[in-house]
Amino acid sequence: MNPEANSDVPAESVDANLPVAPTPETVEAAPAAAPTAPVVVAKPSVPRRVLEWFWGSQAMAAARSRTLGPNQQVLELVRRARLASEVAQLVLEPPQPLDHGPGHGVACDLYRQAIYWTLLARRQMNQGGTLEPVLEAEVWRDANPVELAKEAGQPGLADNIGRAFGPKPFIDFAELSAEEQLALATQLRSVTEPILDNLESRQIEVERVWMRRTVRLGALAALLAAVVTAYALTSDVRERGADLATGASWVASSKYPENGCTSPAQKCTESPNFFFHTNEEIDPNIVFDLKKTQSISGVRVVNRPDCCPGRGIPLVVEVSDDLKTWKEVARRSRDFSNWRVNFPKVSGRYVKLHAPNKNILHLQQVRILP
Repeated sequence: MNPEANSDVPAESVDANLPVAPTPETVEAAPAAAPTAPVVVAKPSVPRRVLEWFWGSQAMAAARSRTLGPNQQVLELVRRARLASEVAQLVLEPPQPLDHGPGHGVACDLYRQAIYWTLLARRQMNQGGTLEPVLEAEVWRDANPVELAKEAGQPGLADNIGRAFGPKPFIDFAELSAEEQLALATQLRSVTEPILDNLESRQIEVERVWMRRTVRLGALAALLAAVVTAYALTSDVRERGADLATGASWVASSKYPENGCTSPAQKCTESPNFFFHTNEEIDPNIVFDLKKTQSISGVRVVNRPDCCPGRGIPLVVEVSDDLKTWKEVARRSRDFSNWRVNFPKVSGRYVKLHAPNKNILHLQQVRILP
């Protein structure tokens, strides 16, 4: 056609709705797309990773999402599957020969039942634990012999497994030869047990997470106990080394006839529960002589462990430089076994512990701390 043939066509006759081909002059260069920045997934912080390793929250959530959980319907379906598999095993390999011949065909049908209950339990779990009414044919229709065979590690058995999903399998099983029945029953068993184990292994995952938690909690508790013990021992060693009462002579206001140590000792074989014991009297007391003026900021008092924690209460601690003027620095008004008290530093040569009433005073240990 002559390209000029249409030159006489009036412009108005051109359909305005038709797209007009762009000319080089009308085409604008599209702006270059900005490079897409790679998506960076933030890693969990170190404390979060440590917490996950220790507690396994994500592992527990994942395991629980696949577990049988407390759903009684699912547990019942698994029980039926296990029972059918157990009876099938007894029929397939009876302890004594059956009266009416081998039961291999019956074992095939029992293994088929076990597979059915397993598939139904899995279906219910996948639906969040609630199962809508379903027909048996629907369960078999949705079952995939190829996937089941792969799951059981027997991909070559897919066709044989499919034979068990027919509408009247027990009739089909019965009409097989004895050799075919045995072969098929053995194959169905090799599939049934693994897929049932996989279903129950979800529960085992939860138990494993709990076990890891228990072990790690126990290890942490042991570590904390060791740290606390080490700290206590270290603190006790430091405190013992700083004790101003070590070697300081002491005098009690009176002496009970039985037991007691001799100053300056606070431990002696003949008196394991107390190193001094007063008679019952007004203001029973014991006074320590530190030999020189010392700075004092605390005391530790260990009460008699075998008897009478209420004696010597209230217990008052006072400090003096001349045995005449005393300054109270601490007071205990309740029973105690081991009393550690700090107070603002004071100076003094003498430290007195006394009960300002009619009482009896006996203590196992006194430490005076700078």
